[in-house]
Amino acid sequence: MLLRIMSFFTSAVLLISGLLGLELPALRLNERLLSDRVSSSQRARLKSEKIFGSHIIVWQNHKEVLNALYGFSDRMKTPLSGNEIYRIASMTKPVTAVAMLAAYEDGLIDIYEEVSHYLPEFGEMYLALRDKNGELVKDEAGNFIKDKKAVNSIKVYQCVSHITGLPEISEKAFENGEENLESAVSYLSEQPLLFEPGTEQLYCTSAYDIVARIIEIKSGLNFNEYLKKRIFDRLGMEDTTFMPDSQQKARFVRMHAVDENKKSYEYPTDDGCNFAGFGNTYFGAGCSLVSSAADYLKFALMLQNGGEGENGVRVVSENSIKLLSTPVPEMKKIMPSSSWQWGLAVRVIVKTGDRLPKGSFGWSGAYGTHFWIDKQNNITALYFKNSVYDGGAGCLTANEFEKDVMKSLSLRRLLK
Repeated sequence: MLLRIMSFFTSAVLLISGLLGLELPALRLNERLLSDRVSSSQRARLKSEKIFGSHIIVWQNHKEVLNALYGFSDRMKTPLSGNEIYRIASMTKPVTAVAMLAAYEDGLIDIYEEVSHYLPEFGEMYLALRDKNGELVKDEAGNFIKDKKAVNSIKVYQCVSHITGLPEISEKAFENGEENLESAVSYLSEQPLLFEPGTEQLYCTSAYDIVARIIEIKSGLNFNEYLKKRIFDRLGMEDTTFMPDSQQKARFVRMHAVDENKKSYEYPTDDGCNFAGFGNTYFGAGCSLVSSAADYLKFALMLQNGGEGENGVRVVSENSIKLLSTPVPEMKKIMPSSSWQWGLAVRVIVKTGDRLPKGSFGWSGAYGTHFWIDKQNNITALYFKNSVYDGGAGCLTANEFEKDVMKSLSLRRLLK
């Protein structure tokens, strides 16, 4: 009861300070309360068949405060071991952004350069046709129709900030029989833009492939190899890849789904595809990595530590992490009233009063994985599950996890 009273008091202070726009000093997580809250939420999700299981990890001040497994890896109720592999979908995006910044630091690319400098086929782009009501027009085959030539060019960094105007790729991108980044990027270069680059925001996974393809060209490595050499090997991430081997595939959690009667079942997946129906030879830079919770924790802690892993090995500079976790300049006009804005592949909390403190950043995956970095309280938090029922940004389990962690902060340090 005392813990609940303290939690209520803390929540009230945080709410009032948020409404008044006050910045609080760093607060400490109450480990017992955190465990109780998270366990209660996960038991409820398991009972209602919203998940098969989950792996949750929380660190604060370079120390683990929670590492817990809830439920199972499949419908047959095989207990989670903590060694499972998950399809992380859009949590691939921050990895690609770090790879881009690493290539920038190494002098391979200039993130402020026009994409056409590296990929000439993007030198002349067209806007998609709109009707008199401003609605996009499609032809009989369902394709967007080219209209007038675009005025703005696409910059490299804009590809990881959802402001390019590019549409998503489809299976048509691989009609030539080659399922790879080269084919994906070639397809994108022929598509009309949905708006002038840099003037609007629209969530876009395909644009990340452009960054990955540029890295391939400039480094001489395929994107999977580049990530391994430049990021994963440095951090000791052995289970993060576009091309899982047979042993890793055997450790995949099964994909959860819910039928019309709200009962769990295993959604069919292809071991040769990490995301949707795209094959493993397509290194989808915005969606196709697989990873374990322990592996991704190493990446997240590197972000928390300003580019340096907990093992003491530096991946990128502190300035690069600041770039990643700062809204891009276009956000001032595009999302001026939002509580969050786009940095490089992450949402960045920009207003006090959001559920997370101002300056926090992170992202989610379509299959339910979620993470964030709270710089104010030095918290790194990860939630791993795989489900087609409840995933992506703002999903039930992600929001609930954020609330559970933030309501477990103690005012003890504040009151000293």
